[in-house]
Amino acid sequence: MLKSHSKPAPQAPVQIVGHLDYVDEGYAYGWAFNPLNPHNRVSVDILCEGKLVGHGPADGYREDLKEAKIGDGNHLFKIKLSYELYDGKVHSLYARNASNNILLTGSNVIMGPEKATLPFPLISRDEGENYISELCQSLTTKTTSKQLEKITHAFQIASLLQETGKLDDSRYAWNSLIKVLGPNSFCCCKVAESYLLEGQHARALEHYKHAAEQNLLNSWAHLGMSICHKFLDDYEAAESALDFASSTLPISESISDQILVAKLALLPRKIEILLANEKKSDAIGLLFQYLLADPEQNYVLDTIKGLLGQEIQHSGSKNTAAALTSHHQSLRLLEMAIAATTAISTQEISSNDTLQAE
Repeated sequence: MLKSHSKPAPQAPVQIVGHLDYVDEGYAYGWAFNPLNPHNRVSVDILCEGKLVGHGPADGYREDLKEAKIGDGNHLFKIKLSYELYDGKVHSLYARNASNNILLTGSNVIMGPEKATLPFPLISRDEGENYISELCQSLTTKTTSKQLEKITHAFQIASLLQETGKLDDSRYAWNSLIKVLGPNSFCCCKVAESYLLEGQHARALEHYKHAAEQNLLNSWAHLGMSICHKFLDDYEAAESALDFASSTLPISESISDQILVAKLALLPRKIEILLANEKKSDAIGLLFQYLLADPEQNYVLDTIKGLLGQEIQHSGSKNTAAALTSHHQSLRLLEMAIAATTAISTQEISSNDTLQAE
């Protein structure tokens, strides 16, 4: 009997059937089923612009799947999505079988624009990729492309775990990266963030301090320390850490904006202390500095107007009183603006004269 020497035909990839249905309140919904192995629960990835933004099993029950004789009906997926998707932009989502990367039908679900602001700033995944790249380049042993791919994948998984609320698992992943990359400020910051997200402010502060020990010039470490101190009601330490974060160079545009937000968050407490010590003029001056930096801050504008309105005594009708108060507020703000402009011009002239003399 002759033996055939031809190669066996390659097996076709498992054709998972399923559908990405919709997104609602932070979750992606749909179903996925393996007809060749009905009792196997399919793992599903959710992607956005090539980035993994959700992952989970299709193991929930749906009556309509059971009625349609799609396995035992336990093939629903409800997958938590990354908080980074809630950035006020429109996103297109895809679902795939995690084992072979084949897309499910119904992909290209549009979500957004939706905006959800966390109560504190976190290092974005895009910025984290830059840190990981720098850490790989600084390793004493040369990193092969395969090792770099594994490290990048581990970073993506750690980020996703944190962004979807699996904080214990994310800490394990960040600590695993520390073992590979060595002690580093970035991963310490990410561990700190996981505790911050849990409301464990003292633990978060401890890890932000470790991050600062690894790299004293890491602005994110000092910003994080400031946030933790604020939550722990140590406003003096919070302001000190924030001042240090502002002074470190180089400083990225993204964290510069976050430092300003953090300073604004401390401002009400600073104004409260100044007023309690009967230093109203100092409070007005401080508020005006913030107003110059960002004229659209409602708290700053409302507070400074309220304090300026207290400077005049008036009588008469409510309409007259309101008009007088408004006029006085506008006049005082104009006077302060002129004084600030004059001071800046004088400083510039002095600097130019110094340069010319040199």
